[in-house]
Amino acid sequence: MVDHAQPSENLDLPMIINPFILGFMLSFALFGVFVAQCFFYYHSFRKDPLWTKIYVGGIMLLETAAIVLSVIAAWHIVGVMTFDRHSASLVAWATLLTLPLSGTLTSLVHGFYAWRIYRLTDTRLVPCIVGMISLAQLGMTIELIVQLEGPSFNLLHVKPNFAIVVVWLSGAAGADILITIRMVVFLMKTRRACNFDYTESLMQQLIRVFVETGLTTTFAVITALILYVARHETNLYLIPIYMLTGLYCNSLMATLNSRAVLGVGRINYPQNRLSRILPMTGGHEDGPAAPAILGHSPRDSSSGKTDRISTS
Repeated sequence: MVDHAQPSENLDLPMIINPFILGFMLSFALFGVFVAQCFFYYHSFRKDPLWTKIYVGGIMLLETAAIVLSVIAAWHIVGVMTFDRHSASLVAWATLLTLPLSGTLTSLVHGFYAWRIYRLTDTRLVPCIVGMISLAQLGMTIELIVQLEGPSFNLLHVKPNFAIVVVWLSGAAGADILITIRMVVFLMKTRRACNFDYTESLMQQLIRVFVETGLTTTFAVITALILYVARHETNLYLIPIYMLTGLYCNSLMATLNSRAVLGVGRINYPQNRLSRILPMTGGHEDGPAAPAILGHSPRDSSSGKTDRISTS
C-alpha cells in the first residue's frame, strides 16, 4: 500500500515541483552538449598530456553520476505530486547527493583554472585565494547534507540553512569572477605585447572565450543566489542549481576545445616573438600544438623550467 503524506493547505505545489522538472530538463540538455564536447576533445586533441585526458575523464564520471541522480529524481517526481512518501524520499536523497557532486565539480574546474593562472603568471596569490574560496563552497555543500539528512527530512518543506546556502553560492560566484578578471587582465597585457596582427586578433578571441565562459557560470550562480534570497520559500533556486554541474563542465570543455575553434593547432605560426607569447604543447592532431593559455605549458629540456607566456 502506498504511503501518502497529508498535504498542507498552504502548500504551493507547482512552485515546489515545477522547478525540479525544469531543472531536470535543462541539466539533461547540458549533459548532451557536454558529451559532444568530450567526444570532440578526445578526437581532436590526442596529443594532450595524459593527466589532462584523465582529468577530463574524471569530470565525465562525476557529471554522469550527477545525471544518474537527476534521472532517479525525475523518475519519481510524479509520486511527489501525489504525496507518496517513498517517491518523495527518493527525490529528496537524489537531490541531496547531487549537492556534493556539484561542489566537487565546481572545485575541480576552479582548480584547473587556478593552476593555469599559476603556470602562466608565476604568482601564487590569486590561485591560492581561488582555491580557498572554492574549497569553502565545497565544504558548504557537504554541510548542507549533514544538516538536511535525517528521518525528519521532507522534500515538500525543505528549509536549508540560509547562511550556508548564501556562503556556498557566493563562494562559487566569487571564484568565477576572480578567475575571469585575472585571465582577462593577463591576456590583455599579452595582447599589448604582440607585434603581429594575427596574434593580437587571437588574443582578442581568447579574451572573449574566457569572458563568455566565466560570465555564464557566474550568471547562473548569482541567479540561484538571488532566487534563494528573494523566494527561498519556493524551489525556484533549484532550476539554476541543477544546471550548475553542466555549466561548469561545459565551460571547461569549451575552453579546452576553443583551441581548435580559434584555429590554433591548424596553422603555421611565425617562428619569432609569437613562439614566446604562445608557447606550444600537444594540440590538434592535424597541426602544430596549442597555446599554453588553454592547455599545457611545455618544459624546457635544458633548464627544466616552464616556458611561460611573456608579457614584456
